[in-house]
Amino acid sequence: MWDARTLILLPRAGVAIRLNDRTSVRIGYARFSTPSMLQRQTGDVLGSTPVPGFGAVTPVAPNVEGVPRQRLSDPFPAGVNPVMMPVGKGDGRYTMMGTDAVWDKRELVTGVNDRFNFTIQRETIARFLVEATYFFNLGRDRPYTLDLNQVNPQTINAQGVALTRSVANPFYQLLPENKMRGPLRNWNTVSLQSLLRPYPHYTAVQQVNTEGVGERYHALQLRVQRPFANGFNIVLAYNYNQERSEEFFNKEEQFLTQFRWEDSTRPRHRMGIGGTYEFPFGRGRRYLSAAHPLVDAILGGWTTSGIYAYNAGNRLRFGQMEVVGEPKIDNPDKWGLMFNPAAFKFIADSPYRVRTNPKSYPGVQGPGYKNIDLNVAKFFRVTERIRLEFKMEAYNFTNTFTGADPNTSVTSPAFGKVTAMVAVAQGRGMQYNMRIHF
Repeated sequence: MWDARTLILLPRAGVAIRLNDRTSVRIGYARFSTPSMLQRQTGDVLGSTPVPGFGAVTPVAPNVEGVPRQRLSDPFPAGVNPVMMPVGKGDGRYTMMGTDAVWDKRELVTGVNDRFNFTIQRETIARFLVEATYFFNLGRDRPYTLDLNQVNPQTINAQGVALTRSVANPFYQLLPENKMRGPLRNWNTVSLQSLLRPYPHYTAVQQVNTEGVGERYHALQLRVQRPFANGFNIVLAYNYNQERSEEFFNKEEQFLTQFRWEDSTRPRHRMGIGGTYEFPFGRGRRYLSAAHPLVDAILGGWTTSGIYAYNAGNRLRFGQMEVVGEPKIDNPDKWGLMFNPAAFKFIADSPYRVRTNPKSYPGVQGPGYKNIDLNVAKFFRVTERIRLEFKMEAYNFTNTFTGADPNTSVTSPAFGKVTAMVAVAQGRGMQYNMRIHF
């Protein structure tokens, strides 16, 4: 399906320098290449966009002036939109004629990431290890879809809605079925705009997994960790990052295959705190180690641990619209508005204009994420070798509502509001379990 590269060099290098008994410096570099089977966007032979000729997807015929061309009783009518069968490579130059022609770039080049890090570590008081890292990722040759069947945006902007009217299909029954198997052969009418494409006898002409997209990621990572000793440990990790990647900004730049750098939507601030604490009571611990077995059964053997996670909100992105004010608001409320909806105005003829408004704005982001998970465990000593552990776990212990990103559709009455819970969050959950250690 493609010609794989025969030589891929992935150099790695690192050095650790001991400055003194408590301080060290680590410097590293590594190159990673994405395996081709992980990068392919088209799935396998039977995927949603199969290998041309060796798999087939029959698309649903578009409506004609709002009227469907198929019914539930006959979803693929033979004379209108027949089911396409795989034909291998027997059709030659006529492969996928009349439907979507989509293929992988033959000389497949997968994405490459060059990663650099500089870390300084120091052991401080009470055995706390403090670590600071600067991490940089230089990504290149990330894949994109090269669309070879676009109508010139200047024509679309100039003609406007007139291009959406239906006209007679010049390819209707033009070729025998063994040369044009796609549904375009059986449609009586098509839109005028579809006939202005470079290859109007295909519904799409796309080369997927075309290399050329760049990515940059910078991060400052801080970690404070105390190894488990004297009944407790703790680790705190914080990450501040800036990520940018190349994208098409509007249809005009996509037509010219021109990229521009855009900020990622991912949260810039992330923090996690986790720890375990053994209460110092009971057999084998600091206090009440010789207590009566009944007292030990009640007060001894208790342990607790927890994790606190925090992510700042996702950077919000907006479609094409007119900006007439300041989108950012000083006190965004996850129960109300996350940005100023009055700063945006709907453009009625936006498909026929050149987009100029940015995709995102500084300080305009979603509600963020906070969560606390806790557990409490009790050990009961049955014999010298056997212990019984009873554990109670609480997820989202504070039962905190975590909102999803707000609505960013300017035509929606909920524009700017959070209307749903984020998919990864749930209400408080409790779990109990018992385990035997021997």
